[in-house]
Amino acid sequence: MTNPAILTTDAQTLAVLLRHFDWSPISKIPGLYEVWSTEDKEDEEILVPLDPNRGDYAALLTKARRAVYEYYGRAARDLSAMLELRVRASLDSTQWKKDTQLEAGIIEWEAGEKLYEAARAQLIASAKSAREKRRYHGNASAHLAKRFIENSFMGQTDIGSFVITAYTPANTRFHLSKYSEEMHLVMPRASETVTGRQVLATFERALKAVRDGIESYRQRPQIEIFLETVQEGVSYEFTKALSELTSDGDSEIEILRFSDDADRQIAQSITFEAADSPILTRAAHAFALDPEPQHVTLVGEVTLLSRSVAKEDHVIRLNIAEGADVRKARIRLTAEQYKLAMEAHKFEASLRVHGRLEKEGNLYWLYEPIELEIVPPDEHPVRELYEAPTIF
Repeated sequence: MTNPAILTTDAQTLAVLLRHFDWSPISKIPGLYEVWSTEDKEDEEILVPLDPNRGDYAALLTKARRAVYEYYGRAARDLSAMLELRVRASLDSTQWKKDTQLEAGIIEWEAGEKLYEAARAQLIASAKSAREKRRYHGNASAHLAKRFIENSFMGQTDIGSFVITAYTPANTRFHLSKYSEEMHLVMPRASETVTGRQVLATFERALKAVRDGIESYRQRPQIEIFLETVQEGVSYEFTKALSELTSDGDSEIEILRFSDDADRQIAQSITFEAADSPILTRAAHAFALDPEPQHVTLVGEVTLLSRSVAKEDHVIRLNIAEGADVRKARIRLTAEQYKLAMEAHKFEASLRVHGRLEKEGNLYWLYEPIELEIVPPDEHPVRELYEAPTIF
């Protein structure tokens, strides 16, 4: 027996195909059919059936699709094949549309690269926010974001203003951490995951929250308005990417994602003006001024050793090479940990340490340092000069 839900999705796919070529419904009988037309072909009409339970539904659907193919040839067939693939694979789609002063479909090379990077950064920030809402993500939830991007696809640039298309798997489950991924086979209940659908839902909520925040800011220019949007998935990385997307031209982000029961698709379109970009830049700056604490593993060179015997205080400064988007951090250590830091400094070796990174004034501090170790010999050219001390 044919599944009516699949047939309904076929009608929705046809509607997306028609809208792509600037067709729109001009009349309808609710629940039965719609009649579509376009200004380019004023005397032509296409009837789109809506009731999959009627006996002539499949025949009318086929006739309508053939009409589109006759009008637009290979372009229509290729787009139809992509839309059908999306339905079968449950791929949600997102399009970033950027107005340019050049001829439709082209953009300055550097501006195009900047646009792609902004789109990617928004998806990464949304994946991280799907796990944990933070004002500033930094390297947090990097494993989840990496896996999500790896399993997403890029579509062809569309007709019109410069367009980027991303396809993300709605039903695929992504592990929140490498540990969850490794433990999944031996202890399935220990794994923690989110679906692609949850990531894109977070992305959509964040866009709406930013859009509402901009409108509120124009009425009451207080940047704190945006700090209230963190629970909707907005972050420093998200607003920074959006400010770059909207600079020098109006933009539109269009999302087409599957519903929870996967039998229909939900369309959403959110627009931004070039005038929004400075507001978003200020919002991003506000998020970065006071970032939330984050658990990180830092690798870097010990450049300062400070010890107070009276206060039993042992402090080092680490020039960070890996693990965080900051240059330096101070760390208060135990006496034994301090000895290990001295060894690293003596041989100009890197030190690896895990802890909670916080900002105090203009300085970053790593609290509760654990798992200190000198980077293994195969990771540093001078490591053969000594035997690595015990790890504390």
